[in-house]
Amino acid sequence: MGQWDDRLGAGFIGMIFSIFVSGITAVQSFIYFQNYPGDRWSTKTLVGFVWFFDAFHAAMTSHCMYHFLVTNWTNADALKTSVWSLDLAVGLTVLNTFLVQSFFLTRVWRLSGKNYYLCTILAILIIVPFGFGLANTAEAFILEFFSRFASITWVVCIKLGCIVAADFLITASLCYYLRTSKTGFKRTDSLIDTLLVYAIQRGILTSMFAVLDLAFFVALPGKWYWLACNFLMNHLYSNSMLAMLNSRKYLLERNVGGTEANTDSFNMKPYRGPKSSHFRRDLRSRTSNPGPPLVRVQIETETRQDYGDSDETIKRDYLPEHSSKSLEDGSAHSIGY
Repeated sequence: MGQWDDRLGAGFIGMIFSIFVSGITAVQSFIYFQNYPGDRWSTKTLVGFVWFFDAFHAAMTSHCMYHFLVTNWTNADALKTSVWSLDLAVGLTVLNTFLVQSFFLTRVWRLSGKNYYLCTILAILIIVPFGFGLANTAEAFILEFFSRFASITWVVCIKLGCIVAADFLITASLCYYLRTSKTGFKRTDSLIDTLLVYAIQRGILTSMFAVLDLAFFVALPGKWYWLACNFLMNHLYSNSMLAMLNSRKYLLERNVGGTEANTDSFNMKPYRGPKSSHFRRDLRSRTSNPGPPLVRVQIETETRQDYGDSDETIKRDYLPEHSSKSLEDGSAHSIGY
């Protein structure tokens, strides 16, 4: 029974959780398209691809476990060989990870003021595991038997190692540049603090499962604990991007609120006086004996929730694409990555 628990049991649990998280991805995607129709077409296209690959991955994991648990139930020899849907699911995880990390790379590029050296290092750490991941997928189709997967351990190590390194560098860069964007204004700084927490949580969660995937694959290659982690990785990356995109509206409403003018205006208007005959006679007498002019000072005071003078990169990267100007004219309503 050990191999059934360590292989089929681990794979089945991984599939259940991955499909659950895939459902969250679907809801997040629907919310995004409903709430942010004004985003750039490139962002919306990226979300569409991530959603599609996420759903396709869920279908592949379901087929994989159906193959082992139903079609080949009690067939112990079936556990010795991989199935095409499993190999493809691993490739889809690599593809989705590449798309999501590339999305965060563009945010680091803008927030850092186009730091060429930092973003070049990040790009290498993102492209290398994508290439090794495709090679890993191709090798899995060729090798076929799980016992032969040990020959590509070095490929898996490079792939997952670079993914973890990229996650760490993305998280550290976002935290650094967000902190340097603080202005001293309470609500602006509160908003940035919230974004910092989101960035750290995203990096820790995705990196943790990548590390577990690597550790189980190297230490326990004959058991499918690594497979359960790999199943979940794909959907965690999808949700990390969508959660950031969908948090913008809530964060701006909570931290910025309404907007008003930030000026004190003084309207100087001549005082015409009441219309009664008594005061009209008094006014005529004053006209014949002019004195100091009578004026009324009307002070109209308006306040604006000051978003501070933070970097333009904050406005550009943490607002939906259609609302960067609205932050200035008082109609902004969304914020986030």
